[in-house]
Amino acid sequence: MSDEKKANLISRSDRQEAVRRIRECEKTGQTWLDLGDLELDELPSELVDLTHLTLLALGQHRPLFWDNGQIFWEFENSRPTHRATDLGPLSKLKALKTLSLSGWKSVTDLGPVGKLVELTKLILGHCESVSDLGPLATLAALTDLELTSCKSVSDLKPLAALTKLTALGMYSCGSVSDLEPLRALTELEALILTGCRSVSDLSPLLDLPRLHGLDIKDTAVSLPDDLRSSIDASAIMAWFRENKLATGKRPLAEVKLLLVGQGRVGKTQFR
Repeated sequence: MSDEKKANLISRSDRQEAVRRIRECEKTGQTWLDLGDLELDELPSELVDLTHLTLLALGQHRPLFWDNGQIFWEFENSRPTHRATDLGPLSKLKALKTLSLSGWKSVTDLGPVGKLVELTKLILGHCESVSDLGPLATLAALTDLELTSCKSVSDLKPLAALTKLTALGMYSCGSVSDLEPLRALTELEALILTGCRSVSDLSPLLDLPRLHGLDIKDTAVSLPDDLRSSIDASAIMAWFRENKLATGKRPLAEVKLLLVGQGRVGKTQFR
């Protein structure tokens, strides 16, 4: 049997198992569903019937339910990635509060996710074709956002609308360099920028009053030895303010007089 036929058989079998779980979830009223261990070519259309669902795991992060009611997410590399591109069925799951999408490497459009306005936690992992975070701007209730290896994402402007965010994790998002949109996230308490190698300017974080956890390992910011393993935001930002801003250029907004010389004609203008 060819590899292609084997893959088709696995996919067909996994789809049948997905539908079985969906029907069981619908029958019992269970509010969570994990399909992340199944290899799916597309999201089952039957998902739209689970309008009561509050947690959906699709991908390589597996939810672990603790006795105290907390949920821990464990990354499992053995879980499959997915070839599907259409997230359309998700748009009907209006009660969803937690969604994990990891390993959906061909997905480009997050539009259906943007309709899930009750979401408080969203994990996007290895969604390598996603470049536009625009649809996420409607998720006003979101408090926890994780972006892992979203290599095509560079523009964080849509995140400025997520003013309830308290935790933002960006891991190995190598195209991200400008943190200016994060200046609006005044409720942010924890920020992880591990592996965001293009990030060098932390000044947009200076005025975030609640920020206490900051991880900038493997970025373009070179910390001194005593801070290299630190996640103490106040210590890191104090160092940045003293060593980077103090030695940098004075902000243009504070310059009282700007002289612009025109060497060829021997004139100088005041602006």
